[in-house]
Amino acid sequence: DLTQKEQYEPLLVSFLHSSILNHDTLESSLAFLLANRLQSPAMMISTQLQALFLETLRECSYTRRKLRADIMAVRDRDPACHALPDVFLYFKGFHALQSHRVANVLWKSGRKVLARYLQSQVSEVFQIDIHPNATLGSGIMLDHGTGIVIGETVRVTMVQCARASPKLTDFVFRQKGNGRTQLQYFASCNTRWIG
Repeated sequence: DLTQKEQYEPLLVSFLHSSILNHDTLESSLAFLLANRLQSPAMMISTQLQALFLETLRECSYTRRKLRADIMAVRDRDPACHALPDVFLYFKGFHALQSHRVANVLWKSGRKVLARYLQSQVSEVFQIDIHPNATLGSGIMLDHGTGIVIGETVRVTMVQCARASPKLTDFVFRQKGNGRTQLQYFASCNTRWIG
């Protein structure tokens, strides 16, 4: 698939090589890509961010599993997705979600200042604001994403939905007894909670 893209658009050959083809693993490629999108010369340069992303992804197997489930969710649910490299390289909702996953690991390990820094950069670059302590399951797709705000108490669990492309009206925020807010899929056809 990438070979076809190289032939179709020769101006992207260097970008495709540096972002994907020069890396041995999906995690290494993602660390490189996100670091270059989120760098700030005044705060953290790309090599520092790349090392942080790669270290976190290598140490956390469940984050690696969620990465793969998320990219497949976009491929399976988004009619605008024609190839996996497109999701990986260009979909900012996917980028914001993967950055959140790293920030969440940092938050849970007590590195809250660094997690907040990532949240801030993601919000500035992708216009998607996800609190580092928000709980997000696997297989999630943030389509487009501009303006999405997910607060600290939100919990999004894995969703099995009847529609190929669920709409926002299919989801309902429900306050749980413990004070946490949970986003759940509401199957309107048979009016029962799933998830």
